[in-house]
Amino acid sequence: MNRLLVLAGLAAALAAVGAQPAVTGGDAHGPGCVDITNGSISYVSTGTLTADVYLAKPACARVTYTLTVYDPGGQQLVTSMGSPSCAPEVSGGGCVEFAPDLTNGGTTVAPPVVCVSAATTHGSRVSDRAPDAPDASCRTPVAAASVAMNGTAAQPFG
Repeated sequence: MNRLLVLAGLAAALAAVGAQPAVTGGDAHGPGCVDITNGSISYVSTGTLTADVYLAKPACARVTYTLTVYDPGGQQLVTSMGSPSCAPEVSGGGCVEFAPDLTNGGTTVAPPVVCVSAATTHGSRVSDRAPDAPDASCRTPVAAASVAMNGTAAQPFG
């Protein structure tokens, strides 16, 4: 009888381990929906910035996806929440789209260069940030990629 209980307990433990979401590689902590793998950022002369942030797996409902835009000196300009409305970069992956307003509805002039950072948060824990390496021209509190007006990100965003 004790052996049956031990075997049943072991089987339940193994089933529970198998049911857990896979932890992603690299620097992300959690399931594939928190793993930022790449991104595409565009910044045009009207001050419109658009960003697609690619994920290892489709976006999760309980994860918050944010894009923070700074000036090169590190002053935070805007934080934007993303929506999973763009096409993934790879089959089985995910994508979150951002389009923050850098002109405050047309009341301010957008800076010629901005620094951009993305994050995935699950609960109160930051699970991943992108880019992984800081851009030397951005003096921001977290690693960020610089983007010049009428251009795209100057470094990989994964």
